[in-house]
Amino acid sequence: MAKVGAIPQKALMIASLEADIARLKLERSLRDRISLKRQWLPKYREYLQNCLIQPRSGHNESFVVLCIWASDVHDWALFMPLAEYALKQGMNAPQNFKSPLPEVFLRDMAHEILKHPEPYLMVDYIAQLLELTATDSITDSVRGKAYEAYAYALESTDVARALVLYRKAHEYGQSVTRKIKALLKQLEGVS
Repeated sequence: MAKVGAIPQKALMIASLEADIARLKLERSLRDRISLKRQWLPKYREYLQNCLIQPRSGHNESFVVLCIWASDVHDWALFMPLAEYALKQGMNAPQNFKSPLPEVFLRDMAHEILKHPEPYLMVDYIAQLLELTATDSITDSVRGKAYEAYAYALESTDVARALVLYRKAHEYGQSVTRKIKALLKQLEGVS
């Protein structure tokens, strides 16, 4: 039984998160902000795990912020179950974001894949995220960029599938004709 006057665990977590967010706002370096998020995320893992076992939650601003932090620090193993839960619960992007949450997730992951030194490591993540957001309203440029990133991640392991995805990215307005031509040449060389 909790002591009278004891501060509930969730209230302490929210106060801690608000303090961390305030500290981040003072930090001008993106690199340093990411480093701080990486340092702080472990203290919120228990809270996040407790959220994940709730059958229905609705929007949870703290949860979404921490989910985005997991993306920011490239902890994809943590990010994916959080993102899936947030999307299935119909959560919104944080208040200061202009795009809807599915679009934020797709845009950020696609961006990371396209600059990743080993994009094939992220194939399962982008495939899962595209599946989770398949029915969401997302701008063509973001959806196209996500297909481009998926194709890029597959290039070294499945050229034929990568070609299909580059064509899909092209349908959404991505400038990937060089990639398509290169993969067609590669496939012709294999035949």
